[in-house]
Amino acid sequence: MEEAASNKWILRMALTMTPQVGGTTARTLIDHCGSIEEIFNTSKKALCKIPRITENIANDIVSKKMFQAAELEWQFIQENDIQIYFYTEPNFPKRLKDCKDAPILFFFRGKTDFNQSKTLAIIGTRNATDYGKDLTHQIVKDLAQYQPLIVSGLAYGIDIAAHKAALHTGLETVGVLGQGLDAVYPAQHTGFALQMMEQGGILSEFKSYTKVDRGNFPSRNRIVAGLSDAILVVQTAEKGGSMITARQGHAYHREILAIPARVGDEYGKGCNTLIKKNIATLVESAEDIAHHLGWNRSKRPKNQQQTLFVELSPQETKITNLFKESNTLHKDELNSQSPLGYSETAAVLLTLELKGLIKILPGNQFKLLL
Repeated sequence: MEEAASNKWILRMALTMTPQVGGTTARTLIDHCGSIEEIFNTSKKALCKIPRITENIANDIVSKKMFQAAELEWQFIQENDIQIYFYTEPNFPKRLKDCKDAPILFFFRGKTDFNQSKTLAIIGTRNATDYGKDLTHQIVKDLAQYQPLIVSGLAYGIDIAAHKAALHTGLETVGVLGQGLDAVYPAQHTGFALQMMEQGGILSEFKSYTKVDRGNFPSRNRIVAGLSDAILVVQTAEKGGSMITARQGHAYHREILAIPARVGDEYGKGCNTLIKKNIATLVESAEDIAHHLGWNRSKRPKNQQQTLFVELSPQETKITNLFKESNTLHKDELNSQSPLGYSETAAVLLTLELKGLIKILPGNQFKLLL
């Protein structure tokens, strides 16, 4: 059984690794030949009669030149706890499967259900302002009651702000990469990617050790769009990856939402353009997003009324004591005054927030609710 399973996946990967065979061409081959096994058993002459199949593609298929690469990839997958998703399998994301140019196979590290009821992509410029990042955090935090899966591209700026906010508020979040899963780009986001593997995951259609290349990002962006019900654009210039993703999502009939910007803001012009051209709906808050998408509040048991006296751990007591003179402190003040290390302080603040004892305000402000 194990050998049969490995052969199945090796054949599937060999097809997707064949030069010039993307998702559309792979589907055409499977439709005409009946199965991936039959594709590799079909003669060159017969392959060349299939629409879109050139002589070069037929030569590569008949030579089975990608089998060795696929076998090496299978070994890497087994050693690194990577899951493979194929478009004929029931766990393949239904939203993505409906996109004609979507990949037929992708690799995933993490744990999530791609077919859950609410999925939102949040994208924007790598050059995000503090306003943009703070707004992203607030929107994700306010959307937590609806329990959406948050999808983005793990890039600098708005992307990583969305992932961090999701992690902080307990939402699952998936990052779509433009290279293989052997590494994270940018490397500074590796720590967040590791957290996401426990609370969502990271995804790529590219085999391991695929180098970062600008040409990979439009492919990455179509997956971000394809996985989602809607795409929220927070800040973007008129040209760039976020505009490509928004237009791709529009072509997929996804809901496009955009935060309006001040006239003249370089990294807001794209949002305003999407709104002016009726590609995007203007939204300003999580409430606007939920209303437009028709989301209902999750039916969760009401929290019991917070008791007057709350038991705190010694570490939690040390942090809450910092709020004696003011019930609102900036993150930098907390880090400088805390008797704990930076990472331990961040962990305690997260625990206090989950207990409902601390509230995060815009501008990296923390308010004690006790």
